[in-house]
Amino acid sequence: MAAREDIVLGIDLGTSNICVAIYRNGTFETIADGNGHKITPSYVAFNDDGRAFGKQAKKECFANPKNTLHSLKRIIGKRMNDPEVTENAARWPFRVVDFEGQAAVQITENDMVRILTPEDVASMLLRYVKTFAEEYLSVPITQAVLRIINEPTAAALAYGLHRIGSETLMVVDFGGGTLDVSILKITDGQSFQVLTTSGDMRLGGDDFDERILQHFRTEFETTHKVSLKDHAEALSKLRQEAELAKLAIAGGSDKYRVAIPYLDGRRNFHSGITAVQFNTICEDLFARVAGPVREALLQCEMQPGEISQIVMVGGSSRLPQVEHVLRQIFPDQVIHRDINPDEAIACGAAVFGHTLSANNVNKLAVVEVVPRALGTDVVGGWMATVVQKNAVIPCRESRIFTTSYNNCPTVHFGVYEGDARKVVDNRLLDEMVLTGITRGPAGTPRIEVTFDYDRDGILKVTAMDLDTNSAADGFREDPNKGR
Repeated sequence: MAAREDIVLGIDLGTSNICVAIYRNGTFETIADGNGHKITPSYVAFNDDGRAFGKQAKKECFANPKNTLHSLKRIIGKRMNDPEVTENAARWPFRVVDFEGQAAVQITENDMVRILTPEDVASMLLRYVKTFAEEYLSVPITQAVLRIINEPTAAALAYGLHRIGSETLMVVDFGGGTLDVSILKITDGQSFQVLTTSGDMRLGGDDFDERILQHFRTEFETTHKVSLKDHAEALSKLRQEAELAKLAIAGGSDKYRVAIPYLDGRRNFHSGITAVQFNTICEDLFARVAGPVREALLQCEMQPGEISQIVMVGGSSRLPQVEHVLRQIFPDQVIHRDINPDEAIACGAAVFGHTLSANNVNKLAVVEVVPRALGTDVVGGWMATVVQKNAVIPCRESRIFTTSYNNCPTVHFGVYEGDARKVVDNRLLDEMVLTGITRGPAGTPRIEVTFDYDRDGILKVTAMDLDTNSAADGFREDPNKGR
């Protein structure tokens, strides 16, 4: 009797879009949603008829902008006072609110005001994925075992699965919310070793949309001497046209024309943007692409010529100017576009999940690294690193700290992620409190802080007074939230 084959979903839950894939019979297969689309917008809309998802939800941006949520991955896991939260809240028509210090959103559903965290909305999207995946596969999905894989690593799996020999690969994943760069060593399509990761967590396709939107908005407001500040519906229309303009230019068009009747309820808007204009207004955004690429090379102590291949994935990688920037650094390398940039990550995740399934004996060797240093704050606001950037996952590291004041019974400390020397320039993941510390002169207590980073990218932090065995409650967090 043949063993039942497990079907494993690979899900790319992106800032802008969702893609779902499976790997069976030696090939990738992307799954269409209920409307027949293999790329589903990461949108959820709340209306009188219930909830809408994907493209159906995206259509509601005009008539129902305050209850149509999108791009929330950019603020997932972030505190309300994070500058990125402030920046995005100013862009979006829906309301961003403080929920126990964390960024959340407020919507109205069935005449009731609700507060939703970005994680709540992500879970709704995943349930929608489950529904249309079951319809596509004609089998119920009854079990979920979560394994997380870094997006560039997943893309590398999709690209390098059947390649022979050894090569050093750079993956540039430029999506709707972030730019991620990884350098990997691939051996015979079976061993995938991440050497380093880099990126810009505040640069993505949404930022290009915003530039075009503001270009159109300025033109309309200047021409008609009006303000669109309080016209959520008008701004939603401009945002959609901005995205369509970006996609047209990414597809090779020299110009995109806009025609919106009664944009503000009274006046029509006729305009356009050329590829040259687009490149000019986004010049500084394109320039930022080079930074993480050069940083990754520096961290590996590599010259550009030591990179065998470059793979570009993510929707924003289609922009011609992105390849132009890379060509300035890699004039001789092959830049691969032979895998679908929108589907590559989901396909790679499906491969990874397939190799982990119980009935698969052909396991892949995948070695990932910690993307950013992890540590705590010490006197003076300095970052005391406990886990080094590029440490191989899983890892467990401890460091001994002490008090800076006499007879200090309690210690408050933050858990930070980042490579800056000062914690103010790094990302605060959470704060912990250790009580019951041995009273005595400053410098006497021995406080062991342990960071345990598992293979799924989940961080657990504990602290213990080695003299009293008093321990702080363990903290668990996914530092990859929002990436």
